[in-house]
Amino acid sequence: MTIIFRTTLSLLGIAAIIAACSAQLHADEGVKDQVRELTETIKGTLLDNSIPFYSNLSGKPIPMKVFDEQEPGREVLIPDGAACIILYICPVDDNYCGIEYHGLNGIISDVDATTLVSYYMQEERDKPACTRDGAAFFEVRNVASDDVLNMRDSNGPRARKIGSIPHVATCLENHGCVDGWCRVEYDHRIGWVNGAYLTEKLSRAGEGCVTAKERLLQGTP
Repeated sequence: MTIIFRTTLSLLGIAAIIAACSAQLHADEGVKDQVRELTETIKGTLLDNSIPFYSNLSGKPIPMKVFDEQEPGREVLIPDGAACIILYICPVDDNYCGIEYHGLNGIISDVDATTLVSYYMQEERDKPACTRDGAAFFEVRNVASDDVLNMRDSNGPRARKIGSIPHVATCLENHGCVDGWCRVEYDHRIGWVNGAYLTEKLSRAGEGCVTAKERLLQGTP
């Protein structure tokens, strides 16, 4: 009898814990949905010269939960040194902030958000050229010296390969990022590359980057 009584209490306790976790989960999802809606609203009203750009100079990657209806809860890491992060909103009394990075919209914790450094607080020499689409230019990173970065005809790993970019390439002109893939222009060719192999922090070799339009106006190849 005692065993049955203890077992019943144990099951009730487990049920209570599950119910509490479920309630917290739904509450969290509700907050995330609210932040998502506010983010989309603000995103549509910002002018190009008023976009709040930030950099991750925290010394560590920042986890970001992506607004992805096909993969709810999908998480990516914003690398240390990442720039041109758009911070849209941090609602009062919520634990999340709505941001955009590499064409991905999602949320980060309010604690991680406090470690981001505003574009206006950075030294002029450390500021990458940011646009609504992110950085104006990228540089290849984390590609082995005996390998290349594949360029594809659409944003996905199974898309047709249309070219390759050297592991030391810089001045890849950004034409916009979607779901972690970025459409870039390099050596007179435009295609999609995996954003995980790009950085906005240009080396000295990339300090003189100019757009294809500027080259055309200047009459340079």
